[in-house]
Amino acid sequence: MNKKNIIIGSALLVLILVILFMSITGGKNVVVQEESVLFPRTDDTDIQKNMVTAWNGNNEQGVVKISLENGGVVRARDFLQDEDTFELSDDGIYLFSSSRKKGKIGDSYNTYYDDLDGSIIVSLRSVPLSTSRFLAEISLKQDTGLSEADLCEANILVNTPLEVSPEYSGRNLGLSFCKGSVSLE
Repeated sequence: MNKKNIIIGSALLVLILVILFMSITGGKNVVVQEESVLFPRTDDTDIQKNMVTAWNGNNEQGVVKISLENGGVVRARDFLQDEDTFELSDDGIYLFSSSRKKGKIGDSYNTYYDDLDGSIIVSLRSVPLSTSRFLAEISLKQDTGLSEADLCEANILVNTPLEVSPEYSGRNLGLSFCKGSVSLE
């Protein structure tokens, strides 16, 4: 009988601890990740290829980490704290810039940040696409505080929906000031 009471008591204690943990974390899965390695800016890609990084999201105050095409990260101004930034999902997708503000979908463009991998998506929503991209680029520079050179290295997809432009839909149009961007009329 004494052994049975100990087992029941232990099971209740574990249940109470699980409920307490779930109430503290809001029921979300908590993943402990290693600190990411921030690559120094270098052309030595062999060293970078041999390093393994684990994306750990944004845990530095005042900084948002944006992933680079080479696997590194660049620190940007923390636009996630801006009044106009709106979290779209529990998965860490943010609308942080649009031709309308206050988290509303814009007419000309919308810019999204994915906290899971540090990437940015710019969706051009009206023609002429060149004007929409130009406006989005101005806002992107202001919101992130990054130079054109840093933005060209960042993991940024610039696209447009099929209903806006069948000709350019499904392609990465790039930022106009970056090498390899698509020239728009």
